[in-house]
Amino acid sequence: MSSSTCRKCLSAFAADGIKAMIEARPGYIHHVPRELEASARRGCGLCQLIFEQETLGRVDDTSYEYIVLFAEEDEPGDSSFMTTLAIWPYPRRDMYADRVILNLSVFAPESMVPSPKKLCSPISSFFTSRPIESDVMAPRVIDRSKKLIAECQKDHASCGNSTSLPRLPLRVLDVSEVQRSSTVRLYLTKKTGEYDHFVTLSYCWGGPQPVVATKATLKQLQNGMRISSFPQTLQDAFRITNALGFRYLWVDALCIVQDDDVDKMNEIGNMDQVYGDCTLAISAAVAETVHEGFVAYPRKEPFFVIPAELPNRKRGDVFVAPCIEADFADLPLQGRGWTLQEWLLPPRILFYGDREVVFECRTAGTRGVCPSYVSYETVNSNPGRIVDHRHHVPSAAERGRRWVLFMRGFSARKLTVASDRVHAMTGIQKALSASWQDECVAGLWRSTFPLCLAWERKMRVQPAPKERTGNAPSWSWLSINTPVTADLDLFQGFDRVDAQVLAVSKWEVKLRG
Repeated sequence: MSSSTCRKCLSAFAADGIKAMIEARPGYIHHVPRELEASARRGCGLCQLIFEQETLGRVDDTSYEYIVLFAEEDEPGDSSFMTTLAIWPYPRRDMYADRVILNLSVFAPESMVPSPKKLCSPISSFFTSRPIESDVMAPRVIDRSKKLIAECQKDHASCGNSTSLPRLPLRVLDVSEVQRSSTVRLYLTKKTGEYDHFVTLSYCWGGPQPVVATKATLKQLQNGMRISSFPQTLQDAFRITNALGFRYLWVDALCIVQDDDVDKMNEIGNMDQVYGDCTLAISAAVAETVHEGFVAYPRKEPFFVIPAELPNRKRGDVFVAPCIEADFADLPLQGRGWTLQEWLLPPRILFYGDREVVFECRTAGTRGVCPSYVSYETVNSNPGRIVDHRHHVPSAAERGRRWVLFMRGFSARKLTVASDRVHAMTGIQKALSASWQDECVAGLWRSTFPLCLAWERKMRVQPAPKERTGNAPSWSWLSINTPVTADLDLFQGFDRVDAQVLAVSKWEVKLRG
């Protein structure tokens, strides 16, 4: 708590104030306008949050009399707990009457001291939301991650269960000695096939890699190398994989021979199996380069603390912060072309974001590994991953809509080499060909080919350099190195085929219809 917390804010979280926020209407009566501004300037954290809201800042002092705080009910009629605080000017004499200007999360730690003592906070049963766990290697984060993975394997049929082990890729990294001898070695699997759980890493290269598999370094990697020899992102991935109880990790820079074109093309052609069959993908979402790492990323939680007293006279500290709706769009990994299929294909993902560790699977969607006040409602309301249900073939119209969404997202991502545009979607294309029982022709599907031809280049402020990729026909969206789009309404009521693709020869398409 800041020493400058004003009396009104302190009183709001006293027993009578909390009772007023829950039971009274309009709620707890806070500051009048001029007092609010003065308190904010004196440094009261809650008053600053309220005063800084643009909606309120544009309103003249005469348009309302005072600020009101009231508890929003998560369950109608249930006032036994509080998670969200709503704030509004009252009464309003303008077009914004009865409009909430700010929602705040209110939460308390589950325990007052770190485990294993587990001393519960006296007010944690009333303020049921929890702070963010920013230490991604904390024992409770690792334990909770293991539990979520095991539950998904056991109960989620569409995510793939643990009854059958996946086939290991051609090469994997053995991280079983990370704790004992701090070494990692490259393991070449048997040609007849070996089966075991394995993890994949999705990350940004961010330029030339200091350690890669080449014809010259293969032997050294197979003999084993100290983990300190590798850049920080890979070190973090080694330790997490080992902590989660897995032995094998697949990393493209170390499991594909980078100076062997035949090996590269073979392995790129197997991305649907590598990422689609892995037990788990680790997503290093916050690291722009392989040197940065993602474990020690400064995850800071913007909250302030106020002492609270419940109506039952129990006391403890309550944490107050702006409500957070998760959004991954601006994280470095989300802007790279190669990493889209690395997010779409795996059955389950541990996503190391800018706030906390997030678990995602095909069945249950996205959630924080450790429950916190961060909301994932918007993330989960977006269209699901394109290979969500391998045993269910969507209608042609639904396939067309899903592909347009993929096309929009993929074309907006960056690729260092423009000609990689086709290769960077090979895995998702192969997975969908098998799942949808359809054929992809230069980025368009036979079943919806005529409609998918109606793509267009998105408007841009400046034309892209080297806009033409040169490795796809001009009628394909893969032929240009710029974001593209198409109208989803094209597929409304799409229940018959107006034209069919008869043949494709040297990128010449013949249509009938």
